Amino acid sequence: MTTRIEMEQRLRAARPDVEAPAPPLSWVLARVEQGPEPGRAKRRIRRPARFVLPALVGGALLAAGGTAAALLLSSGGPVAPAFVLPASPHAGLGEPTSESLALLPMRVADPEGGAPWGMRVIRTTRGLACLQAGRVVGGQLGGIGSGYAFGGDQRFHPFLAEDAIATGACPAVGANGNPFLPGPPVIVPANALPLAGENVAQQDQDHCDLPGQENWGVRCAQPELRQVAVGLLGPGAKSIHVGAPGRSFTVLPQGPLGAYLIVLPAQTRANTGLSSGAYQGPFGYVSNAPGGAVLTVTYDDGSSCVIPYTSSGQQCHAHQGAGGEEPSAKELTAPVQATYVPIGEHLTAPLLMD
Repeated sequence: MTTRIEMEQRLRAARPDVEAPAPPLSWVLARVEQGPEPGRAKRRIRRPARFVLPALVGGALLAAGGTAAALLLSSGGPVAPAFVLPASPHAGLGEPTSESLALLPMRVADPEGGAPWGMRVIRTTRGLACLQAGRVVGGQLGGIGSGYAFGGDQRFHPFLAEDAIATGACPAVGANGNPFLPGPPVIVPANALPLAGENVAQQDQDHCDLPGQENWGVRCAQPELRQVAVGLLGPGAKSIHVGAPGRSFTVLPQGPLGAYLIVLPAQTRANTGLSSGAYQGPFGYVSNAPGGAVLTVTYDDGSSCVIPYTSSGQQCHAHQGAGGEEPSAKELTAPVQATYVPIGEHLTAPLLMD
């Protein structure tokens, strides 16, 4: 009969040696890209592993197919909203509806590889449509702990729907049910944290300054930056031509919402200082550094517009799309009922009001 001590000794002898330090991630990815060594492609040799990646211990998988490799990150904590939504779905900005939490089918590759980018349009019970974009891991939308985000923990952090429900990136939905938000290409880090939404506390944001910001005293590093355009153009949008130095391609807006998500490397010197930000879009600042991407939108009726626009004649406007009708005079004069709900009494300073 095997004793407990003998069993422990046998288990230790069979356990692979995992005490050696893990090699750099760049070395592992380079080996995956290189493929099997010459003369060893058909040999299958079983031997104890000499190292284990820290992410693999946490449950991550490294999968390779052809010349592409994708690292599935272990999960960290979700990004918590700064303000808790009201308990009533009939007050304030409302609550997210469960049927709108699914991601749109589009997936956009990152210029440097890794998890792809995705987006969703979160509808609220108060008639808003809130955009949220980020990296996609395991069917979830979120950010990655790289650079200054999440303490650089190299984990995946899911975004909550409540992170996105705020006034800036939540356009009201018109009578035809189609929101309209033509977002320009803004500069964000590869960790995608700024795209979680406006309802994220500053202390939980990126801890480095992007164009137009001077909060943390350190600029976000150029290699970490991306140009990301995310928006809604409505059912009338037919195509989007993307133009940037050395790049020219066309994308098709997705579905009746006319949703689009475009991810490019940031142009050179995109974030040299506070003055780098030209103007603010729904998810951040457009950089005024030369070489920024320009989106030319073409509609079904043959009209076109430009994002970002440089003159009033180039500005995008909502289109009804095929079969759309303008609201009638009766609909425009319909009565609206509003209720004032007190939320506090005998308030004292300091007060913060938006």
